[in-house]
Amino acid sequence: MSETISRLNAEVPSELKKAFTLYCISEDISIKEGTAMALELFLQTMQKKN
Repeated sequence: MSETISRLNAEVPSELKKAFTLYCISEDISIKEGTAMALELFLQTMQKKN
């Protein structure tokens, strides 16, 4: 069974997008994978604070 996918659109500073894109390229991951990883890490970090 595959996971349901939702589209996420966000405006971010150009330099942040560039740095993120370069990171994903250097790690050989897609922007989609990198975004999911970043969101998961953000949520884990924020939940630990509460």
